[in-house]
This record gives sequence, C-alpha cells and structure tokens, in this order.
Amino acid sequence: MFKTAARISLRERITQAAFELFEQNGINHVTLENIAVHAGTTRMGVYRHFTTKDDLVELWVTTWINSYRAVLDGLEADYPDDANAQLRGWIDYVVNSLTDISHRGCNFINTIAEIPDPEHPIRGAIETHKRIQSQRMLELCRKAGLAEPDLAAAEFNFLLEGAQVAVQIGSNDDVDKYVKRIAERILDNR
Repeated sequence: MFKTAARISLRERITQAAFELFEQNGINHVTLENIAVHAGTTRMGVYRHFTTKDDLVELWVTTWINSYRAVLDGLEADYPDDANAQLRGWIDYVVNSLTDISHRGCNFINTIAEIPDPEHPIRGAIETHKRIQSQRMLELCRKAGLAEPDLAAAEFNFLLEGAQVAVQIGSNDDVDKYVKRIAERILDNR
C-alpha cells in the first residue's frame, strides 16, 4: 500500500497501483480488482476514474513514452550543438537505468508480447515510439559524423535493447561496463 495514501487523490492511488502491478506482473495478469485492492478502493472506485483497464494500460505506456522522450529532449536542450554529448548522455541514462529494470525486463517489449493484435492502439503507440526513437538515434549519428550513421543507429538500438534483456535474465554481471565500451567503439567509428 502507499504511505502517503491520505495525501494523494484516489485517481493518483489507482494510477500508482496500476503502474506498479503492470510493471511487476504484466498487463494481462492484472485485473481491475487487483488494482482496486492495491489502491485501497473498490472496483467502482476505479470505474469512477477509468472506464477500462486499457485506459490505465494506455496511460502507463504513454507515461513511459513521455519519460523517454523527455530524456532525449533534455539532452538536446543541454547539448544543442553536440550530438556526441547527446549520444553519450543517452547511453549513460540507459546504463544508469539498467538497475531499475524489473525482473520482467523492458515494459515496452513485455507489453507488445502481451498484445497479439497488431492493430491494437496500445501496441501501435509502442511501435510508433520505437520508430521515433530509432529515427532520433539516426539523426544524432548523422550529426555526430559517424561513418555509417544507419549502421551506428541500429547498433545503438540493438545494444540498448539487448542490454535490457541481458540484465533481465542475469546473463552478465558487467552489462553496464560492456555497454559503455561498445558504445565508445561505435562513437569512434568516423
């Protein structure tokens, strides 16, 4: 339960509860009843704020998407004319976030795996986010003057996605160290 439950609104408690449960258990294993109990309310309390569980899943996914975009936007604002610094900042952010990855791994990958319908709007939002993020990496690699920006952007994306999986399954204790070394090799390819 929440220590500050008396200080936050019911909607916020429901949102916090849903986010925690989705991250810990996936979206398909969480019911509105689970969310209600975790938030200290009833299903009717949840329904007063959210029509369906998909509304909460969409909010959760959108929150994650916005947090990643905010990091890239912040790096662009901090280093407006330095694509190398932006790329290094992105690598640092992801490496520092690896310890926060749950036992389930990447929320985006897990959510897509739980939504088999390729036309589902939540799946579409994640796919669009990943395309935009890949495009931003490509633009940064071009601006950084990397020899093969298409390849470098793909390498960065595969490196960071793979690092999340490696942390999730515990296949290597030094993922953070290796990610930084591999990233430096990519950045040195001019």
